[in-house]
Amino acid sequence: MQRRMRYMLDTCALIHLTQDYELLSPDVQIIIEILPISKEQIITYGKLSINEAENHKDPSDHVIIAHAITNKMPLISCDRKFQFYTKQGLDLISYRRGG
Repeated sequence: MQRRMRYMLDTCALIHLTQDYELLSPDVQIIIEILPISKEQIITYGKLSINEAENHKDPSDHVIIAHAITNKMPLISCDRKFQFYTKQGLDLISYRRGG
């Protein structure tokens, strides 16, 4: 039986995935699901400490981070500013865009 793993992708990771899809193993199935925003995610969003040291003021990023924290889903991103949020419960899988 195959195990289904769920990850949250930020925008840059989604773009990189679509550009480099052929680099994935042939047995990987990707299902993209757009998740609604719930009351719980809004509460998490409201409690986030913002990374002001790196001037991280992007509310869309903060919604993605709050979603990942609330749903306990690892977030895949190449954005270095996201590391700050691991202290608040974010399970971050960071990568560097190679080429």
